[in-house]
Order: sequence, then structure tokens, then C-alpha cells
Amino acid sequence: MPLITPELAREYQRWAAMSRRANRVNGGHDQPQSSPQNPVDAAFLSEQCADVRTQMRRTITLLAETNDPRGMERLASTYSRLEESERTMSGRALPGTKKLPPERDISKSKLADF
Repeated sequence: MPLITPELAREYQRWAAMSRRANRVNGGHDQPQSSPQNPVDAAFLSEQCADVRTQMRRTITLLAETNDPRGMERLASTYSRLEESERTMSGRALPGTKKLPPERDISKSKLADF
């Protein structure tokens, strides 16, 4: 049985033509797609983030109670993964990834004329 049938080839050709047409309209650049925020999605994300924070608090409590080095290592690793998930869900960037605006030179501004 062939993997690519004539019908499938026509479908792929149609998709390629649509893509080429879209590239011509956009000037060859993909425009960012805006994803509308659905209130259900926002509520679900908020609930998930709250659950992750609860797990983080629980992990800290367990970490304070344990004396086993191997258990402490596993709990610390768990906390690290939970923290990364919480950071991603809350939409915070990694430290140092946001580029700060360049400092303005006052001598070139209109205030230097005074």
C-alpha cells in the first residue's frame, strides 16, 4: 500500500499553494498569531498555578522534616521542577532575559541646552 496517494498529494499541493500565497501577502514574514484568551483557559491556568504553589509549600514542609540526604536531594529536585512550572504558568521571564532599555545620554537631550 503506497504511503502517498494521489488524493494526499493533491491535498499537500493545496496546502503548499495556500502557504505560498500567504507568504506573498505577508511580504515573506510570518505575522505573530494572536491567541485570544478564553476565560475557561485562564481559570484553568489559575487553578493549575494554585495547585503547583500548594505542592511547593508541601515540598518545603517535607524538606524541613526529613533527615535523609537522598530524600532531601529528591525533594530539592522536585521543588526546583515545581518552581520552574510555576514561573512558566505565571508568565514570568527568566532572570536576565529581558533586555533593559539603553540609558539616555543627557548631553544629547533638550535638557542640556539649559
